[in-house]
Amino acid sequence: MQIPLLTEEECAILAKLAEGRPSRSISPPTLGRLALYNLIDETPEGWAITAVGKRALSLRPTGQPANARPSALELGPRDGRRRRRVSPFP
Repeated sequence: MQIPLLTEEECAILAKLAEGRPSRSISPPTLGRLALYNLIDETPEGWAITAVGKRALSLRPTGQPANARPSALELGPRDGRRRRRVSPFP
């Protein structure tokens, strides 16, 4: 399963849950997204982080914002050529 990019808010919630403190106060949009991707699970004590959530938290690169886009240097060189559309009609 591919792990989605996490926002700062989602990472903060997962980090709090990873400390072993179940929470009942998670905003509905964030709660829905984390539950959809099986990053959290509801328990009688409140919401708790799952194994997938712990993995997503550990795989997140440090020092970069969650929504950072790679720079042109990270993407690699481009040859400058563009694909041209060719008409199928003579």
